[in-house]
Amino acid sequence: MKVLIVEDEDYRLNWFLDRIGNCDIAKDVQTAINFLTKNTYDYIMLDHDLNGYLENPSESTGYEVAKFIAGTPNEKAEIIVHTVNPAGAQAICSILPNAKPLPFGTFDVTKVGSKPNPNCPLCD
Repeated sequence: MKVLIVEDEDYRLNWFLDRIGNCDIAKDVQTAINFLTKNTYDYIMLDHDLNGYLENPSESTGYEVAKFIAGTPNEKAEIIVHTVNPAGAQAICSILPNAKPLPFGTFDVTKVGSKPNPNCPLCD
């Protein structure tokens, strides 16, 4: 299983890594695009508010990554939008219809090993 996690918060990355193991990690838009250019993924875990979002919200979001994914083979990946930004999740899902929003507010990611949302296909 080939997985890409697009997330800038370390505690969330650790939560995913504890459950998924080996995967590619991108903390910003450009790194995500670099991985997506070279690889086809089974799962993409996509955050909306990435590093630099507050300083440059039009260029530092998962929406920019989603626009890149649209129309590529990675569009067929299982895409989980894991953001606390509902408007951001809606924007991503509007251009990636197979994406599923799974906000972090639905489970406690601050404690590794907490019981996650049962709808998450990658969680135990």
